[in-house]
Amino acid sequence: MMNTEVNSVTQLHQSTPHINTTVLRRKEVRDKTGLSNTSLHERIHDKTMPPPFSLGGRSVGFFEHEISAVLMARAAGQDDEQVKALVCLLVDKRKELASSFMQRLSA
Repeated sequence: MMNTEVNSVTQLHQSTPHINTTVLRRKEVRDKTGLSNTSLHERIHDKTMPPPFSLGGRSVGFFEHEISAVLMARAAGQDDEQVKALVCLLVDKRKELASSFMQRLSA
């Protein structure tokens, strides 16, 4: 990568609001939530847990902040419908941030 390209990427990264991009693998999500693999799959299917995203190949990951947000909502006593609304917001925000980042990267 040329020096000017490195500088452009560095400037882009610095202008992006700090977002926790820590990625958890499926086993780490199961450990953090206490859910079995089947229960995790069911919650993803019924939209009470954020879906994983592709890391390439057959690997998937979950953003730690999304999993933590769902756990905090549950700890606050939110019901399934409230958690579904939260998951929808989290996924929309994920897509919005990724799209914005990619647009700035290609500019």
